Amino acid sequence: MLKLQGKYNEAKVFTTNVEKTAAGQIIDLCNQEFVKDSKIRIMPDTHAGAGCTIGTTMTIQDKIVPNLVGVN
Repeated sequence: MLKLQGKYNEAKVFTTNVEKTAAGQIIDLCNQEFVKDSKIRIMPDTHAGAGCTIGTTMTIQDKIVPNLVGVN
C-alpha cells in the first residue's frame, strides 16, 4: 500500500505500482479543499482517467463533484 499526500488530505492506494500520471491525478485530488476530512481510497487497478483516476473511492458529504463520476 502507498500513501500519497496532498495539501488537504492523504490517499491510501492499495498497490505499490502506480503509473506517474495516475499518481499526479491522485495528488491533485488531495490538493483540493473539498476533500478535507474525506477518506480517499484508491483501488489496485487504478489508472489515469479524464479528470480523476479510475479506481477512486472517497467519502464526501454535502458536495456534488460531477467531473469525478463516470469519466474514463
